[in-house]
Amino acid sequence: MDWVTFGAQWLHVLLGITWFGYSISMYYLVGPAISNMSVDAQREANSHLGRLAARVFPVVGSLVLLLGVIRGTLLGPIDALADLWSTTYGITWTVALVATIALFVTGARLIGPGYE
Repeated sequence: MDWVTFGAQWLHVLLGITWFGYSISMYYLVGPAISNMSVDAQREANSHLGRLAARVFPVVGSLVLLLGVIRGTLLGPIDALADLWSTTYGITWTVALVATIALFVTGARLIGPGYE
């Protein structure tokens, strides 16, 4: 394994952990804590969190997606479009790509402009 592949792989993994970890912590830790606050305090806290997420997660999500595509195609075993459905790796990679795009679009709708 060369250093480019190693770097792309681990940057992809670390950014994915960041994205997933944020989502889990928001759902199980921050959300329940905020729900016990007054409505005005909830709006203020959600506004701050939304502004932060809107700056960070489009970049993180885009890089996870881009590095996954690079790692799976240019730096991985998928040589041709035909490999996508003829190998276990190709099927797994395609499912992961579709799921990542769906999560990215859903997240963009939830933290995008006008969601407050």
